[in-house]
Amino acid sequence: MYDSKQITQLRKSGRLKEAFDLAKRLLNDNPNDEYILNAYAWVLCSIVKLESTRNLSLANIFFSELCALEAKLKNDMLTENVNKLRPKLNPIYSNINQANELSKNGKIKEAINIF
Repeated sequence: MYDSKQITQLRKSGRLKEAFDLAKRLLNDNPNDEYILNAYAWVLCSIVKLESTRNLSLANIFFSELCALEAKLKNDMLTENVNKLRPKLNPIYSNINQANELSKNGKIKEAINIF
C-alpha cells in the first residue's frame, strides 16, 4: 500500500519524478486525502526550488499548482516556503540580489545602475 510517507521518502532521497508520479497517482484515487495533498505540495515545492535555477517557465507552472494547494491546505510551514520561493521566480531576481549585495557593501552607484 502506497501512502504519503512513501512520497516523502522519495522526495527526500531526491527522486522527485517518482515522488511526483506517485503523488499524482494516489491523488487520482484519494483527491481529498490531506496527507497525500501535503506530501504532494512538498514535492511541488522541491521541484520549484530545483527548476527555479534551471527552467523558470517550468518552475512557474509547478508554482501555480503549488499556490493552489497551499491556499487549500492552510499549512503555515508550507506558506512560509511558498513566500520564500515567490521572489526566485521573478525573472529579474538575480539582478535584485546583485543590487542588494552591492548596496550592502557600500557600492550604492553600482546598485542603482542595476535598477
